[in-house]
Amino acid sequence: ILQTSHNPAEDLQKCESKIKQKMIKGIIMLSSPADESFFAQLDKYDIPVVVIGKVEGQYAHVYSVDTDNFGDSIALTDALIESGHQNIACLHAPLDVHVSVDRVNGYKQSLAAHNIAVRDEWIVDGGYTHETALQAARELLSQSPLP
Repeated sequence: ILQTSHNPAEDLQKCESKIKQKMIKGIIMLSSPADESFFAQLDKYDIPVVVIGKVEGQYAHVYSVDTDNFGDSIALTDALIESGHQNIACLHAPLDVHVSVDRVNGYKQSLAAHNIAVRDEWIVDGGYTHETALQAARELLSQSPLP
């Protein structure tokens, strides 16, 4: 089963129902929720769960495929700073997934390492859709000074 949505409780309920009916032998999750209670619940069923994203806990049957979002965010922000930029904003996806948390934390760490103040108004949730990201970008671009 390939399961993706933005409602972990609903996902868990659907997965558990299909597991109990012996309809599935494994799960691939396309995102990694920051609340890992989901993984603990699935782990008890002894079927493989592969997560595209970070998994912090230790589970017998949950596996992770991920990149270093934290380090990549530091590298990106460092590159902007080294190119002479100081007013750098961070437009991110919702913080209910590890990837977003790691990217925001990497951005903040890079700014701190370069003694640049973190401006909370320049860290904006762009949501999960084109429309919400566009609205968030417009909010950033309406600020003064301009990030």
